[in-house]
Amino acid sequence: MALRSDELHHNLQHLNGMLTTHEAAKQLDLSYWHFMHLVEKGRIPGVRVVDRWLFSPIDLDEYRRSRYGELEDMAKTALEHPAVGLTEKQETICPLSRQQ
Repeated sequence: MALRSDELHHNLQHLNGMLTTHEAAKQLDLSYWHFMHLVEKGRIPGVRVVDRWLFSPIDLDEYRRSRYGELEDMAKTALEHPAVGLTEKQETICPLSRQQ
């Protein structure tokens, strides 16, 4: 069934803001191959459109949170304590950690 251009536009609107495989892998700081392994295992949801995968930034954030959320929360809690500090190297790597 062929779609008229206005129908196609309407049906594709929900894909606005989706990320390509390479963009999504980069956002999660994973190699393309490791990222695709996680997709194929069903650990990261995506939408297959013709011969390409597309990924929602929200789904990627949920994956990151499920994977690293507890560790992130512990680190933020520790940094709130006045006696806990970062080394110079750590400050260089994550300069925004104290601002969040």
